[in-house]
Order: sequence, then C-alpha cells, then structure tokens
Amino acid sequence: ESLDALQTIIRLLSHNLDLGPDVRISVDVNGYRREREESLLIFVNDVATRVKSTGIAEDLRPMTSYERRLAHQVIEAMGGLTSSSTGEGLERRISIRPI
Repeated sequence: ESLDALQTIIRLLSHNLDLGPDVRISVDVNGYRREREESLLIFVNDVATRVKSTGIAEDLRPMTSYERRLAHQVIEAMGGLTSSSTGEGLERRISIRPI
C-alpha cells in the first residue's frame, strides 16, 4: 500500500510537468514490485492449471486492478479457460472457469 501511495503521489506531481499522456510511472523499491509480480504469475498459473485439469471453477483472492489485468493475460494465454472479475472495491477478484 505504501509503494502504491508513493507511486500515486509521484504520478500526480508528474502531471504538473506535462510529460504527455503516454508517460507511465512505476515505482519499485529494491525489486519488491517485480518479485510480487513474479509470485502472482506463478500463483495464477498454478490455479489456472488446476482449473484446466479438474474442470472446476475457482475464484482468486482479491487483487488490485493491475494484478487482475496480469492475471487475465495469463489465463487468456493458457487457452481453454475464461476469466471474469467479480465483486466491488477492495474485494474485486477474478473467477477462472473452463470454457
């Protein structure tokens, strides 16, 4: 949460610099965000593989919008599965189902 808050502050400050609409800012301290992203991708891949082999739908834990986007991409790339986001606010999560 602290890293996301810092990134939001920097992003808001960068709007005053008028860097253009295509500039994206990502803050990563000591590789934390990269490591978290890697573990998320492994987790989503494991659950998606299980859904694919068992044919039983599963819901993932609540995630940020960025994490959900990454998860949707992993699921789509696997083929044979579909995913959708459900819930509201901080409880928004992904449901993985076989096609």
